Parts: sequence; structure tokens; C-alpha cells
Amino acid sequence: MRPFNSTTKQHLVEECIAHAKDLESLEDIQSYLLNQVLDTRYITDSKKQYLGSELLINYDGPSIKINTLYNTVEGIFGLDTFATHYKNDQIDEILELKFNHN
Repeated sequence: MRPFNSTTKQHLVEECIAHAKDLESLEDIQSYLLNQVLDTRYITDSKKQYLGSELLINYDGPSIKINTLYNTVEGIFGLDTFATHYKNDQIDEILELKFNHN
């Protein structure tokens, strides 16, 4: 977690943007998924077909999630919310393979 030195809204925005930039520059996605993700929720349709995932990254301070269905990093800190987009389809591809092999 980055140092806290701003208002909660600014801190939330900075955290979400930093995670989105990290996702766009990942070289080792498997390592990231193993070391950074605290919980994974799979998003499916009524036929149990994979649509995306929600990855919990942080809950101490701002709660930060990656939503692969919408390619967003979403955060909540107190009453403040923020979301930003990222570009990295490889994360969702890996998670879909994992879902289909369980």
C-alpha cells in the first residue's frame, strides 16, 4: 500500500489509478494473481458460463477490487467510491481458463 498523505477521496483515487497502471504493465500475471489477490469471485450467467471475475486486492484502508468483466479497478473508502479502466485482457483469459478447469 502506498503512503497515506491526502484526503480519503484523493487516497482512494491515487490507489485505484496506481493499481490500474500496475495491471497494464504486468509481465508476470501468474505471480501477481498468486501474491496480490486476496479473494476471487467468478461472474457467470444463468448457464454458469464465465463472464468475468472480481479480484479483491486490498481491504485495509480503501477496499480495492479488479473487475475483469468491465476492465475496471474499483475502490471504496468510507463513503467515497471511484473506478478507473485498465487495458489487460490476459488477466481475464487466465482466470477464465482457471474457472473452466475447476
